[in-house]
Order: sequence, then structure tokens, then C-alpha cells
Amino acid sequence: MTMPKKIDSINDWIGVAACGLSKDAWVRVREETYAHYESAREESLREGASEEHANAAALSSLGNARTANKQYKKIHLTEWENKLMRQDECSTRALGKRPYLLIVPLILMCAAVAGFAINPGQATLLLLAGAAGLCFVFGAPFLVPINTPLKGLIYRTIRLTWLVAMIWFAYGIDGRSESWAMFFSMGVPVLWILTWLEWSRASTRRKLPISEWPRSLYF
Repeated sequence: MTMPKKIDSINDWIGVAACGLSKDAWVRVREETYAHYESAREESLREGASEEHANAAALSSLGNARTANKQYKKIHLTEWENKLMRQDECSTRALGKRPYLLIVPLILMCAAVAGFAINPGQATLLLLAGAAGLCFVFGAPFLVPINTPLKGLIYRTIRLTWLVAMIWFAYGIDGRSESWAMFFSMGVPVLWILTWLEWSRASTRRKLPISEWPRSLYF
């Protein structure tokens, strides 16, 4: 949704103030704004103002629409946050209906253990750590009831620590300039994307009461 450059009506104001919000938030903002607008408009009319001046005064009483948009995004779900939450929820449900998929990380774990036993080294150790992390990431939600904010925080902390460690060691950060160049060209963008996604999920948790969290938000 694009913002109108000039705000001449209540619909223009709502279009700017609610831009980027989720559908439910947009409806809520629209209803609250109309109620405030009509109240201010009727008060001006009672005081003897003309229809045109009453409309202008009511619109002015709403304040700056762009400033309101920034404030609304701090307390309401944005379109992106709502989309990300729904995608996470669909993924969680899909995995919950197919627990047999857990055999994949288990097979990788067995292969990693065998590889490390046959040829211990940095590569096989990295593979072993990666397989163990995958088993935890996909297995923990089935083996442990992660249904409280604290349990969710512990799970996410372990998962993110593992992901960052894997990215760090995957690029062989050993002091060589070529290793650092590869890390900054490939590892840093991946870390930035992970940070952005986790920040969006954290923002969603902050805006929703715990009673309304879908199961995916705990992860």
C-alpha cells in the first residue's frame, strides 16, 4: 500500500496511519479513527462551525498521520510480522503431522558419528556438530513440551547459538585474510537475515498477549 502525498480526507489519513499494518490491526485503527473523527466533527458542528470547517477541524484533531503510523507499528502487528507468524505456524503444523521426518536428522547424526570415528578432523567434527544441532532443533519440540516463554527462550537461545557457531566455523575463521573475506561476503549476510527474522518474531511476541501466541512463537 502506497501513502498518499497529500491528506485531504479521513480516508487519506487512515491510509497513511495504517499503512503496513496487518489486516486485523488496519480494521481496528480504522474503527478507532472514525469514532474519534466523528466525535470531533460533531462537537465542532454543535459549536456552530460549518460542515467544511468541522471536517477540517476533526481531521486536524487526529494529528500527524505519518507519526501515528510509526506509533501504531510499535503496538500493532505489521503485515510482515503477521505473514511471518502464519508461515512459521504452517511449518510447525506440517512438521507436527509428519514426525517421521525426524529420521532424516537421525540418519545424518549416525553418518556424522561414523565419519568422525573413521576420520577425526575439523570437517567431520563440524559435520557432527551440525547433525547434533539439527537433531536438537527438530527433535526438542517433540520431546520437550515447549509451552512457556521461559522454555521458548531457552530453546531459541540454544538454537541461535548453534546456528551462529556453525556459520562461524563453516567459513574457517582462522586468521587468514581469505577466510575473513569469505565470512564477510557470505557469513555476515546470513547472520543479518537470521537477526532480522528473529527480531521480527521477538516484536510479534511483544505485541501479542501470551494467551494469543500460536505454538510457533515459542520456537
